[in-house]
Amino acid sequence: MRHRNSNSHSFCAVLLSCICVLGVTGCSSGNNESLTIITSSLPNGTVNQSYEAAVSGSGGLPPYTWSVTPALPANLSFNTQSGAITGIPVTVGTTSHTFTLQDSLSPPQAVQKTLTLTINTPPTPLKITTTSLPAGTVCVPYNQTVQATGGTGPLAWIIVGPNQPPQGLGLDKTTGVISGTPTAAGTSSFTVQVNDSGVPEQVVTQALSITISPLTPLTITTTSPLPDGFVGQAYSQTLQASGGCGTLSWVVSQGSLPAGLTLSPTGTISGTPTNTGTSNFTVKVTDALSQSATKGFSLTITIHIGP
Repeated sequence: MRHRNSNSHSFCAVLLSCICVLGVTGCSSGNNESLTIITSSLPNGTVNQSYEAAVSGSGGLPPYTWSVTPALPANLSFNTQSGAITGIPVTVGTTSHTFTLQDSLSPPQAVQKTLTLTINTPPTPLKITTTSLPAGTVCVPYNQTVQATGGTGPLAWIIVGPNQPPQGLGLDKTTGVISGTPTAAGTSSFTVQVNDSGVPEQVVTQALSITISPLTPLTITTTSPLPDGFVGQAYSQTLQASGGCGTLSWVVSQGSLPAGLTLSPTGTISGTPTNTGTSNFTVKVTDALSQSATKGFSLTITIHIGP
């Protein structure tokens, strides 16, 4: 009997030792890592908007148990098992809270960390304040900003729907600027959309239109006859034009200039005349859109008399 009791006691001691090693009773953590709260900060929230965050820990022996003091702001709940913070806050302000993490050792380990929680006021409603845009002209650079107020920056702009701004114009996604050089006349109606960076995101749209006027007709404005020139003396006269688009190009299309003179592509008649007489000729100017205008001129070259 004594021999059997001794064996029984030995068996129980081994069994208890195994149970202890396996961590069933919690007499050993099985984890040499210290219990730690690893969350370093809590995200900001906004009044009347859903809030979700969590504190987390490591080390020790899970499962963990959490507690917090003082209580979280009104309408926020704290899950003592998972560390999750959820709810819809109703009060603006910044509060400090001490979170306590306890593990399952016997006796348990416990650590604390104080974190702040900020609940902000809701952002001002996002609104596009631009309701109309000025007209433009074909081939004249255009630059207008679509304005917005409220929301949480930065803002992002796009054109929505199938309709687009006039040909040659585009919308900058970060600034809301409509710019470019129109290439066709007419009225274009389109819709702009702006998104803010808040959570949740605010999105608003505004219907707009831009009228592009036709290009002013290309016209040669220099009058005829041109100032006289003198044999053997340098001559220079620049022809002028209005309207048109882009760089202008000039040529003599009919007749010829007085001997010794030439017309540059930029519209300047220059050189040193070699003969007297009156020359009649036609010049043609062409713009970047292949629009052209012509005009006849006369130019008289004489012999200079005088001191």
